[in-house]
Amino acid sequence: MSSSLVASVPAQRRAAEEGSVGEPTPLAEGLWCLPLATGTRSPVATPCYLIAGDDGSVHVVDPGVSATSSEQWRYALASWGIPIERIASVTATHMHPDHLGGVAALARESGAVVQLAEREVKAMDAAATRESDDLVDTIRSWGAPDGVLDDFTYIAARAPRPERPVVDVLLRDGDLLDIPGRTLRVMATPGHTPGHICLDLPDEGRVVVGDLILPTTFPGIGLGGDADHGALRDYHRSLDALDALGDREVLPGHGYCFSGLSQRVDETRRHHRRRTQEVRRALENGASSTWDVAVHLTWTAGFANLRGFFLFSALQQTAMHIDHVRGGIE
Repeated sequence: MSSSLVASVPAQRRAAEEGSVGEPTPLAEGLWCLPLATGTRSPVATPCYLIAGDDGSVHVVDPGVSATSSEQWRYALASWGIPIERIASVTATHMHPDHLGGVAALARESGAVVQLAEREVKAMDAAATRESDDLVDTIRSWGAPDGVLDDFTYIAARAPRPERPVVDVLLRDGDLLDIPGRTLRVMATPGHTPGHICLDLPDEGRVVVGDLILPTTFPGIGLGGDADHGALRDYHRSLDALDALGDREVLPGHGYCFSGLSQRVDETRRHHRRRTQEVRRALENGASSTWDVAVHLTWTAGFANLRGFFLFSALQQTAMHIDHVRGGIE
C-alpha cells in the first residue's frame, strides 16, 4: 500500500464512522477521496473519488446524495482551488441514491458528461415502472407476517427517489473512460445491482469497486430494478473478475481504502458459501418459506433487529440462496 493511501486511512475511517464532512484526502497524484455524508445512520458516508486528467480536467466518481453533499462539494472544490466548470465527467458505479443521487445536480451545475452502465440504465427503467404493490406482493410471497408488510408499505411510499440524470454515455465492459493521461477501464460487475461497474486503473495498481466489496461489511446482492435470483451467480462471477486483477489498492464505495484485494474477495466468497450452507441446513430441518429460513440464519445485527431496507435485503438474499440450494449449487 502506498504511503499516501496509508496516511489517508485513519481520516477515511473516522469520517465513515462519524458520518462527518470528511477532509478531501489525496490518495496519489491527481487522485482524491472525499467522504460524503449520506444523512442516514447506515451507511453514514460514501467516499467520492476525483481524478484529474493531464489537461486540467477533473472527473468525479459517485458524487453522493445531492441533498446532503452540496455543502461538502463546495468546501472540497474551494479547498482544491478547482472551479466547478473543470469537472468534465460524472460517473456512477451503480443506481443507489447514495452513489447516484448527486449526479444530476453536479452535472447540471458543471456541464459535465454523465456516464452510467448501459445495463444499469435498463435496470433503472425497470425500477421506475415497478409499483410499490409489486414489492409488497414479493415480500408477501416470502412469508413475511402482516405487521412486516405494513412496515414495508410505509417505507416504500417514503423511499428516497434521486433525480434521474440525463445519461450522455452508456458504458460497457472494457470501455475506457475519456480521461486524458490516465487509463480507467470499465469492468461489468453485476450482482449488487444488475449493471454495477468497477473502474480499474491498471497503470496505477488501483481499482474503484463501488459496493462490490467493502472493507468491513458484506454488501447486499440483487438490489436493483430488474434483479432476479441469478444475481448471486452474477456476484460470484464478478468476484472472480475482480480477483483476477491481482494485487490492487481498493477504493470502495463505503468505509475506507484498503489493500489485500484477493484476501477480501476470498472472505466475501466464504461468507456467501457459509450462508448457502446455513440455508441448506434450515431447509433440511423443515423451514419452508423464505421468512422461516431467514429467521434461522446468522445476521450480524440479529434477524430480529433488521428493519426496512436491511430486512428486505436479508430476505432477498435468503431467497437467492434458497434457489442456489434447490438448483444444486454449492
